[in-house]
Amino acid sequence: MSAPFAPVSRDGWPLNDTIGRPNTRVVKRSEGKSAVRAAAYQARACLDDQRTGERFDYSWRDDLEAVEIRGWDGDMVSLWNAAERAENRKNSQTARTSTLPLPADLSDEGRAALVRRYSKWLNDEYGIAVMSAIHRPDGYKRDPETGAVDHGNRNWHAHLIETTRRVETGADGTQRLGEKARELSDHSKGKNGEVPVKENMRKRRDVWCEMMNDALETEQIPYRVDFSSYAEQVEEGRRAPQEPTQHLGPEHHRAAKGTTTRKKTENQRRRKRNSVHARAVQSVLEGAMPIGAYAASAEEQTEREIEEFFRKIRWSMRRVNARQKAGALPRERSAQTTSRQTPKTEEQKMENRRRAAITRRANERRKSLREKSDDQNR
Repeated sequence: MSAPFAPVSRDGWPLNDTIGRPNTRVVKRSEGKSAVRAAAYQARACLDDQRTGERFDYSWRDDLEAVEIRGWDGDMVSLWNAAERAENRKNSQTARTSTLPLPADLSDEGRAALVRRYSKWLNDEYGIAVMSAIHRPDGYKRDPETGAVDHGNRNWHAHLIETTRRVETGADGTQRLGEKARELSDHSKGKNGEVPVKENMRKRRDVWCEMMNDALETEQIPYRVDFSSYAEQVEEGRRAPQEPTQHLGPEHHRAAKGTTTRKKTENQRRRKRNSVHARAVQSVLEGAMPIGAYAASAEEQTEREIEEFFRKIRWSMRRVNARQKAGALPRERSAQTTSRQTPKTEEQKMENRRRAAITRRANERRKSLREKSDDQNR
């Protein structure tokens, strides 16, 4: 259950919680990964790894929207082979990848400009080369006559692949990869106990959030995103306190349907406690439960902390209500109303079955093409 009040961003706009947080990972040679392979997958291209002699071909995929390289004068083949050549250890980190969910409500030009602006910021801030690739969602269709767009599952997203080393220009004017950008990879603590990589990752997250909200404001889309943690949102009075659930991981999702594990059971208990907690917050806001009674049920918080929490909630909600009265925001549905799913018609069921069949056939074709490509590589 979500919070009993409409979560709002720091500037008072409603939040879109369906936009996922950015995800960053490292390409590690010790795990059998390659920067050339990651670049070929993201760019939906066919690239040769000059270090190993392997060829990676993902050109059969048809969901690529745009590819751009920032901070490097050559093409992607020269860039990512240079990234591989710059590392000589068997456990080297050759690249860094990021997945950035994009709002489907933005225009094509708005999404491209947003990703381009963020790539430029990374290049200017850390001196690294960045390749960006925007992928269309599954089920995306565009009518060539009317221009009408079906966004499918609305999963617009961008992949970034970055060099772990800074780009340097030699005396002869040629570019090469120089020193490591340690502030993005060194997890050792500094003199004051801080971990630089954590601070930089949080900085990257906040800059991406700010740029995305600027793009939404430019196109007058009436919501904002916020990638701050639940703990930060609770501290600012923008969300009811919640216990975090545990990440299950792929092994749990691969388990047979109906299989119960310890983590799944614990997550169900935490979600139930979060529901009870959220309903209690709503009761206090409506005056049905005194704050003292709520404080007694919260084991780790004092009554003063509870009062401060509700003061922040009321402050944030006053801002939202003021904007609604001014006509700047659409009115949110009451927290007491429960959304009931509309029964699907027979036509909708047939359409769902048709889409499932198309997806199944596409997956079978991709599997056969992948197996054929693997046989050719052997």
